[in-house]
Amino acid sequence: MGDPPKYRNRQTLLRELQKAPSSERAEIEGVVERIVYESADTGFVVARLSREGHADLTTFVGPGLAVSAGETVRLRGHWIDDAKFGRQLRVDGFETIRPSSAAAIEKYLGSGLIDGIGKVYAKRLVDAFGVDTLRVIDEEPHRLHGVEGIGDKRAGQIRTAWEAQKAIQSIMLFLQGHGVPVTQAVRIYKQYGDKAVAVLRENPYRLARDIAGIGFKSADQIAEQLGIARDSDRRAAAGVLHVLQEASSEGHTRLPANELAPRTAELLGINTELVDTVVEVLQDAKDIVLERENVYLPPL
Repeated sequence: MGDPPKYRNRQTLLRELQKAPSSERAEIEGVVERIVYESADTGFVVARLSREGHADLTTFVGPGLAVSAGETVRLRGHWIDDAKFGRQLRVDGFETIRPSSAAAIEKYLGSGLIDGIGKVYAKRLVDAFGVDTLRVIDEEPHRLHGVEGIGDKRAGQIRTAWEAQKAIQSIMLFLQGHGVPVTQAVRIYKQYGDKAVAVLRENPYRLARDIAGIGFKSADQIAEQLGIARDSDRRAAAGVLHVLQEASSEGHTRLPANELAPRTAELLGINTELVDTVVEVLQDAKDIVLERENVYLPPL
C-alpha cells in the first residue's frame, strides 16, 4: 500500500481521513518509519509504521499523536478501510516503548529524537554497546566517553536530551494510565510541560480553566480517575466556581445563593448541604464574594 496522495490542499486530506468509517479494533506494535503529514493546527498525524513480520508499511492516523520517526510504539485503535487511502489504523491510544533490537535502537537514536545523536553517532553507539545501548545511556552515561567523537560536551547534551525524553514518556504514560485520551494528554503536556503530573494531582479541575477543548465534565472524569471522591470538598468547590463561571458566560454577574446550591448539587450529584459548606470555605479564601445573599466571582 502506498503513501496517501499528496493533496494541494492538505485540509482536504485531513477531512477525508477524519471521516473514514471505523471497523474492527486492534493493537499493533512497530517502529515509526516516517511522519507523512502533521497538522500544526489540530495535531492530526498521518504516519507509517514498520511491523515485524510485515513486508509493507502500515499507515496509522489520529489527532494529537506525539510520536516521532524512529520511535517504537504500541498503538491501539480501529482499522479503517478508506476507498481513497486504503487500510489504516485510526489510533485512540498509544504508548512509546523501548526498542529491543540493535537495528531498532540504531534507527531510534538516528532519528534525531535525542539531541546530540544523529545517524553517525547512533551507529557508533550501537557498534559499541549493541542491544545494551539505551541502558548505557540511561544508567552508565560515563561510558559514552569511550565512543569515538563523544567528549564531555556531547555526552552532556545526550544525557540532557535523554532525561527530557524520559520525562515526556513518563508523563504521557501517567495520563493515559488514568484514562486521559491521547488528544487531551498531548494538550495537557503542552500546557504544563514537566509539571503536568503535579498540576493534575493538586487540582485536575484547572484543566477546564486552562486548556481549550477540555470542559468541566472531562476534568471531572479525570479527577475521578485520580481518586478524588465524588463528595469531596475539592470537587464541590470546583463545581461552585464552574457554575458561577457558566452564569457569567450567560451574562449574569452573580447568582443568588439559594439558586447556586441546587444548581451545583444537580451538576455534581451531591447534596446542597455540602455546597453550602464549601461556599463558606471559598468565601473565607476570597475565591468568591458573598453579598446580600448573592454570590459573585471576585472580578465581577
